[in-house]
Amino acid sequence: MSVTQLGFDLAEQGAARAADHADRVVVDWSELALQAFRDHALTHTEFSTEDVIAASTRVPPAPDKRAWGQIAMKARRLGFCHKGRVGTSKLPHAHARCITIWASNIARPTNGEARAAVTARASHQFNK
Repeated sequence: MSVTQLGFDLAEQGAARAADHADRVVVDWSELALQAFRDHALTHTEFSTEDVIAASTRVPPAPDKRAWGQIAMKARRLGFCHKGRVGTSKLPHAHARCITIWASNIARPTNGEARAAVTARASHQFNK
């Protein structure tokens, strides 16, 4: 096993432990958080886990924010989203660290987003 794979495995185990702890503290926390992640993916074409946490007013805070990592991985496995690109954290205490920007597989774009996508495609075709 490579050092990189070991790191991924340990991160996944830590996120699972954090989510299990959250479920012991708040009944059905993982289900509430996954629903919030899905709801966010339905209304946003791109987003970070930080965005989901900030918007999830119906989900009690997890005792450890790493629990959200388990939720993000489950959302990806369920096909709600995929890793779109790498972005920068907006949280001051995160010191602009790199984070995953998720691309939704289930978003229902608003009229403004749909118009912007058409404009971007047209611009791309024009500039070829």
